[in-house]
Amino acid sequence: MSELDYHTLNDLIQMTALGDAGPGNQLVIKNMSGTESRFIGFKEHCDKVSEKHNTNLLRLLTVMLQKMNGDMIIRISKAPVFKNKLIKVIDEWNTPDISPNDLFECPESCYDYDNLTALGDRIKSYDTRFVTINDNVDKDSSDLYDQMMELKNNYHSCDEDIQRNLTDIESRSNDYEPKYRSILCDLATKHKPFYLDELLKSDDERPKMIHHVNKKVNRFIPDNIHVIFLNLVIIPTLIGKELENYKHKLIVMKDDIGSKQNTLNEFMQRVGPNESPPSIGLLQMLSNVADMFSLEDDEGAITDEDSDESDVENDLKQTMNKIINKSKGIDEIIIQDVNDKVTSPNRMGSPNRMGSPNRIYDLVIDNSDNEDQVNEDPNSFF
Repeated sequence: MSELDYHTLNDLIQMTALGDAGPGNQLVIKNMSGTESRFIGFKEHCDKVSEKHNTNLLRLLTVMLQKMNGDMIIRISKAPVFKNKLIKVIDEWNTPDISPNDLFECPESCYDYDNLTALGDRIKSYDTRFVTINDNVDKDSSDLYDQMMELKNNYHSCDEDIQRNLTDIESRSNDYEPKYRSILCDLATKHKPFYLDELLKSDDERPKMIHHVNKKVNRFIPDNIHVIFLNLVIIPTLIGKELENYKHKLIVMKDDIGSKQNTLNEFMQRVGPNESPPSIGLLQMLSNVADMFSLEDDEGAITDEDSDESDVENDLKQTMNKIINKSKGIDEIIIQDVNDKVTSPNRMGSPNRMGSPNRIYDLVIDNSDNEDQVNEDPNSFF
């Protein structure tokens, strides 16, 4: 069988609004050559038309619903007979406060399916990045933690967008549901003759006028008016089903993102963040400390073999002055014999026996066995 000749988008919408097509009936579609025909379900035909015209089923069904409700409101204003029949059915349901127009309320907008497809594309790109990180973990591990953190943030952003879309769909789920479904179902059982039984009867005095009025009423009420009311009940059900399908896709995306985020958290805990390089200030401080304790020969390093006692004492004094001057800014070091009293008083007014931070004391070793005595020269260090 050759390719089928499907109805165009506008034709399908118009057929549904007039009751010539609907979810409750199959459509007869001929092939391109017109030699064969095939029965096609309404939803299948809508899918084909949506794909051909780069739209989606939800938008197409919403436009159909808006078209049918809008046409019904026009019929009410143009055909008083039709309006009176609707009022009669409404009264039979003991709902006198409802007007005929209330039966055909319809939301003006629908959920944007492009949001769902855009989210799917973003997640696919992040999944590709996830696979790339996993494949190159040995080759490019220097910033592995940062890459994982960036990917985790991207997934988190998607998760927030998914939640917003779920909230949007949930808020719209009841917008398409008919408020007075029972009355619409009742009207779906009323065929066209039900609305024409009160047409004016022809007489000899005004035959042309009566014929004109009846013709106008007949024109405003389609032959398949009962199918239109049936469509007003079933198409919102199809819209609700499509929204549930979108919700399911979003929930699957959300669960998948949650799983990937948990995996990234586990990997990041094992890898740990990259160690930050030492700051310039820290490096300078370490350099100063090293300089303080580096005793270079050309600046007077102490040598035991070539220096006499006086040189050793002077070198030691100079070295200690340099170290303390760099760390505390003290101007002078005093080397004093331990037996000499410190003249500076302490807080109690007595000589300070505990020493001073600016003084280095000459130590005396008392060797009682050899009866050696310490050098009496106060300037001697040994």
